[in-house]
Amino acid sequence: MAAFLETLEAPGNGWWPAELGCDYVSGIVINGNNANAALMCWSIPSDKTRGREIGRQLLDTAMDQCRTPGFPLAFLTTFRSLDKASAFTSSPGSI
Repeated sequence: MAAFLETLEAPGNGWWPAELGCDYVSGIVINGNNANAALMCWSIPSDKTRGREIGRQLLDTAMDQCRTPGFPLAFLTTFRSLDKASAFTSSPGSI
């Protein structure tokens, strides 16, 4: 994690937090240090985000970031219980 944070400003990398008021409620990170694929890591959203499309907005931002440098592949690491996140990545226009 520390090694990645040192490269956060590198092209293809990014971190986007989501806040409601002053509360951090979710976020997504793109690790683009591998030119062959972008790795998306998503923090588990707070219950406060349900029904607000915050997850969709974060994922759309991340996918746009993956398209800009032209990654041929982007994948999201997730957990079994996050089926909705998996559905986002399978939806039309994901990448």
